[in-house]
Amino acid sequence: MTTNNPFDKVKDVLKSHDQTYNFYNLSKLQDPRIEKLPYSIRILLESAVRNCDNFEVHEKDVENILNWENTANKVEIPFKPARVLLQDFTGVPAVVDLAAMRDAMKRLGGDPAKINPLVPVDLVIDHSVQVDVSRTVDALEQNQKIEFHRNHERFSFLKWGAQAFDGLFIAPPGSGIVHQVNLEYIAREVMNGTGNLLYPDSVVGTDSHTTMVNGLGVCGWGVGGIEAEAVMLENNNNNNNNNNNNNNNNNNNNNNNNNNNNNNNNNNNNNNNNNNNNNNNNNNNNNNNNNNNNNNNNNNNNNNNNNNNNNPIYYFNY
Repeated sequence: MTTNNPFDKVKDVLKSHDQTYNFYNLSKLQDPRIEKLPYSIRILLESAVRNCDNFEVHEKDVENILNWENTANKVEIPFKPARVLLQDFTGVPAVVDLAAMRDAMKRLGGDPAKINPLVPVDLVIDHSVQVDVSRTVDALEQNQKIEFHRNHERFSFLKWGAQAFDGLFIAPPGSGIVHQVNLEYIAREVMNGTGNLLYPDSVVGTDSHTTMVNGLGVCGWGVGGIEAEAVMLENNNNNNNNNNNNNNNNNNNNNNNNNNNNNNNNNNNNNNNNNNNNNNNNNNNNNNNNNNNNNNNNNNNNNNNNNNNNNPIYYFNY
């Protein structure tokens, strides 16, 4: 299975301040339909072109977006948002899930530090605010003290998460509510990825104010916690392909080993001229081997199915 992007031919180079950047130039597609697409749909098109691997994102998906006038509300398209925006009510369970995955990784003998969000995640703590003191000059200060005391355990855990996980930024209490921070500080407008690859900023968020970032030209969608976490934990296609290849190699090795064992058993039977009881034992052993082989093959098939299914990607009608 190849993961080469068939649209790498439209990659272009941008030089600025002695730096060289890459980006996918949609004009190089030389498709007149692009000019008729709304700018928000062009963001979806660029994402599909950039992530096309004919595994999760197919060339047909690119064609469906280009043919937006005829396919809108009729087909689903895949979309990989650039980042995730959380507030503390949905953000705390997400960080808990990441911490639980690290515990599981440690129990399995792996490196817990490898468990991190795979896209930048911004968490704004603003849903813990309550007004306990009012109509005094120090009301803000008093309310913040009460807020920190009331939510000490949660805030301590989130502070640990901000230090422990790569790509997780937490705006602390008192910094402003989510739509202010989202508009004024968090929005990137242009993302700079691996290898100085530039692409448009886009975000899915669990707060109703997420979409206010559209005012900056950043496409933002409001989603639920499960959808947001799926984006955070989206698997890399190359890793899945490597796992599948390893499973296939293991299957081949198992088959070769089993064949060798069976041949050795047959040779031993021929050379030793065992009696009927031994032949029966050998038949039983062969049956056991076959059963084990079948069980191994079933396990491998189950693993392959799990790897193929464990590829969360955001699909929606547009």
